[in-house]
Amino acid sequence: MRLPPGLAVRHLQAKRAVLEHFRSLLAQGMAAGEFRKTDHSITAFAIIGMMNWSTWWFNSKGRFEIATVAQTLADFALRLVAVSDAQDQQLQSPGELIERMENDLALLKTQLTQYGRPSVSKL
Repeated sequence: MRLPPGLAVRHLQAKRAVLEHFRSLLAQGMAAGEFRKTDHSITAFAIIGMMNWSTWWFNSKGRFEIATVAQTLADFALRLVAVSDAQDQQLQSPGELIERMENDLALLKTQLTQYGRPSVSKL
C-alpha cells in the first residue's frame, strides 16, 4: 500500500524521529553505564522491530493476553540493554558502585514504605 506523497514524507520523517530518539536514549544510557555497550543503532532497530511486528502477529482472541505479551516484550527489550554484574563492575569505579548501591537502597526503602512493609528505620 502506497501513501500519498505528502503523507509518505511525513511518515518517513516520523519513523526517522522515533529511530533517532531510541538511538539517542540508548547512547545516553550506554555512556552513563546504565546500558550494555553495543551498537546503539542495531539495538534500536531490534527493539523497535520487536515492538512493531507484534501488531502483525498478536491476536486479541488468541491464547495470549495482551498484558502477558506486553510484559514479555518489555522484558526482552530490557534484557537487550541490561548490564551484567560483571560488566557493571568493569565499567564503574568503586565510588560509582557505592553510589549506585546507595541509590538502589534508597529506592528499596521508598518502595517498602510505599507498600506498607515493616519499618525501614532498621534498614
